[in-house]
Amino acid sequence: MTAKKILIIQTAFIGDVILTTPLIERLHETQKGITIDFLTIPSSENLLTTNPGLHQVIIFDKKGKDKGIRGLLKMGRKLAGEKYDICLTPHRSFRSAYLSRKSGAAIRIGFDRSAWKRAFTQIVPYNPHIHEIERNLSLLNYLGIDGGGLKPPSLYATAEDRKAVDEYLKSTGADISRPMLAIAPGSVWATKRWLEAYFVQFCQNLSENGILPVLVGGVEDISLCLRISEKTPGSISTAGKFSLRQTYHLLTRCEGILTNDSAPLHIGMAAGIYVFSLFGPTVPSFGFAPFGPKSVILEKKDLACRPCAIHGSNQCPIKTFDCMIQLHPDYVFQKVMEKLKLNQNCENQ
Repeated sequence: MTAKKILIIQTAFIGDVILTTPLIERLHETQKGITIDFLTIPSSENLLTTNPGLHQVIIFDKKGKDKGIRGLLKMGRKLAGEKYDICLTPHRSFRSAYLSRKSGAAIRIGFDRSAWKRAFTQIVPYNPHIHEIERNLSLLNYLGIDGGGLKPPSLYATAEDRKAVDEYLKSTGADISRPMLAIAPGSVWATKRWLEAYFVQFCQNLSENGILPVLVGGVEDISLCLRISEKTPGSISTAGKFSLRQTYHLLTRCEGILTNDSAPLHIGMAAGIYVFSLFGPTVPSFGFAPFGPKSVILEKKDLACRPCAIHGSNQCPIKTFDCMIQLHPDYVFQKVMEKLKLNQNCENQ
């Protein structure tokens, strides 16, 4: 491949950006001497600035200072000035397709499900039957690059990130010599959230069985995590305390994570720990589920109403919320403990 400068555009949710990191890795390891830039939203910047495969992270604040037509045109001019040879666009929105077109790259590759697929010089079929990571890697096919198969995301914490997390854990006074399990109760979508009372019961069960519950989340999850933590003696709430990279390091110190179908699921995959994922309105077959021997899917399979949405929604369409209500905390606790005890037994042999 003679191209020297490549742009990747992914301006969707944080989880979508994390699932694009194997694409960065594959380009970086197979195409020596190229420059890879990444266009993303402000909330994802922290995840990407330490990625060794990237030369530059360009921020498109589509809901802030770059909002509207004027911001879109300005970003288009900026990208045109970078003189890219190739633009890869996993994101399927019109804005991302427009920015791909305005980049001026001679080769622009995107999916046939894009809102403006004519912006691309090469259109790749979107395969709904494979994982999102594999879909992203399929964009490389036209370039003659083997995607290399399904592999977990990659994130990179700094020494400062690790120090901040380790010092905070010590400052809490909690017994961090106990095995820790991360708990991520938040989600952008209300129907993706397991019941708060269920999280409380689950955390109390953990604590009673010698495992330290560590609640994780962003600023928007502070109240929820504090309410759960206050009802679980000995637990820790880190919501709003850490950056995404720091959260990644925190997870590497945990045995696993219990999470809704949201970004912490993918951070847990990158950390290489057990990922216990709660699926309600969405289903694993959409291509965003964890995979591998440390992945455990927790769902109510026999409901005719599932799935009800690709992302989830703010309320249950049929007003029952059975997909989460019927996913009882005793069942979830049993499945988690089966894996954790097996893991501890293997380590003790």
